Amino acid sequence: MAMVEKLIKNRDLQLSSTARKRIEMLLDEASFVEIGAFHESGGKAAEVITGYGTVYGMPVYVFAQNPEIDGGAMSVAHAAKISAIYDLAFKTGSPVVGIFDSIGARLDDGMGVLSALSDLLLKSNNLSGVVPQIAVLSGVCAASSAMLATASDILVMTEDAELFLNPPFNSVKGNSGSAYDAVKNGTAHILSESDEDAMQKVRQLLSMLPDNNISPVMPTEPVLPEGGCPYCDLIDAGSDVVFGDGFGEFATTAMARINGASCGVVNCKTGEDGLLDGDSCSKITRFVRFCDAFSIPVVTLADVAGFAEDDGSELKTAVALSHAYSEATTVKISVITERAYGPAFVALCGKAANADLVLAFPHSIVSPVDPITAASVVYSERIAAGESREELEREYITEKASAFAAARVGAVDDIILPKEIRTKVACALSMLSSKRVETLPKKHSNMPL
Repeated sequence: MAMVEKLIKNRDLQLSSTARKRIEMLLDEASFVEIGAFHESGGKAAEVITGYGTVYGMPVYVFAQNPEIDGGAMSVAHAAKISAIYDLAFKTGSPVVGIFDSIGARLDDGMGVLSALSDLLLKSNNLSGVVPQIAVLSGVCAASSAMLATASDILVMTEDAELFLNPPFNSVKGNSGSAYDAVKNGTAHILSESDEDAMQKVRQLLSMLPDNNISPVMPTEPVLPEGGCPYCDLIDAGSDVVFGDGFGEFATTAMARINGASCGVVNCKTGEDGLLDGDSCSKITRFVRFCDAFSIPVVTLADVAGFAEDDGSELKTAVALSHAYSEATTVKISVITERAYGPAFVALCGKAANADLVLAFPHSIVSPVDPITAASVVYSERIAAGESREELEREYITEKASAFAAARVGAVDDIILPKEIRTKVACALSMLSSKRVETLPKKHSNMPL
């Protein structure tokens, strides 16, 4: 009888915990069903709450570490409960949301914890690309737990959360482990003000993601765009969740809806020089691969003159970007809004990108190299003869590097007015929704990383 009373008391303590409240913020009201409520660790309730519920009616598995029990330390029992969630997700094909808040491993459990954590990482990696995995960091997430969280498809952090592999007080490179640093270096994808804000963003994301890699995403009622730029003219107002804001500043990657349909949008915003830096390339690469894993269409707004020079690694990040686009079999639509020169065109819009449709605005420029350089080579004799370099550059753009010149040779499929972007892309998404592509049998590609 005493044992039963103790188990019930442990369970009741979990009901009022911070972890439970976070789960309830995430899931539809009264939809949570707990699994393993009586599982113990060291004579207390296990340091994590696990179960399932719904988000906008969609089934979701969830676990939330409970910092009120031994700081949420990862014990063997703790890991076993999470492991059971991964097993169920694998069997049923439903998303997993993990809410992390733990001081680290429970040292009393010795090497058993390492073995248990290894099992979790294996299961998470095996689920990668099968069901969406989202990690929410609402407190400390360190060492092996940090690896588990970062292995997720999407990593959301609250402003006061911490994420680190090595303790900040031992860092020789000044890594603070702060949420701001994690977003700045591209480890975390979304920064939230609070638990409530984080859970709301996760709910919005889940509404735009499929249950798994063979399920469709249900459309919603279209919402008129806000307008003001190609990106704002394209997407349903208020539908976007931006990934990696603060990392790779020359590109925006976001989940959004276009006329009610869920899409990934890559918006290149390279500025005057038109160059994409390595961080922007890496951000786009990961985002495109994420979308492709779940057959989410990718719409790319291209304004890229080339790739910014670094220490030589720019070649590697540019090729990885090209690799991600060419490997992806999901629907891919590119819209050249301003410029697409040479390698940038090849990577984002050309045959190597394997785009299903390439659109361009009438004023956009498509050229093998920068038009100024091209004109200097093509018209070198005329320049030497005294003709105006500026006039020859304009002539080159008009005759050889305009969107119409690109369309004449089939490099661009259609030329559209900026005000038509939403209508044209929405129609193309509808037309391409049944796309099916067979690829050569192989274990996996060898992307340059």
